[in-house]
Amino acid sequence: MACIIYGSLAVCLILSPLALVIIWCNILVVFCIRLFNNRLLCYSTFIISLFLIHQDLFGPDKLHLFGSDESRKLLMEVSLAWLNAKCLSLTIDSFTHSSFNNLNSALNQLTYCLYFPSFFNGPICNYFNFVKVCLLHDHHHYYFHC
Repeated sequence: MACIIYGSLAVCLILSPLALVIIWCNILVVFCIRLFNNRLLCYSTFIISLFLIHQDLFGPDKLHLFGSDESRKLLMEVSLAWLNAKCLSLTIDSFTHSSFNNLNSALNQLTYCLYFPSFFNGPICNYFNFVKVCLLHDHHHYYFHC
């Protein structure tokens, strides 16, 4: 839970509170779509979100989120791309494993999505390796197996 709060706080301070709302909405939409357990719906949603990310949504004449601050605009676009890639990886794993249905798993998935060191610049790691290394503190592994 602390990682979720820390990651959210980092996004809020580095980007903006509104950026945090957009990121949380993105995560919630992905979690809701996964409830349908429909691969075609999930994949098409990720393709559409990838297309939307690469449109100039955060420019000065669009969502006035960052004004003329190009570095924060770029960071937001990159963060959304990384987030959607992580969510896609998580969704693919959820289709093949049945251990994604309890509250503890949902909190671990949120931690995976918002984990601060890798939120802005990657890497995208397998969810199960992330849980083993970061959440279960497996000291035999000192790096991610991405």
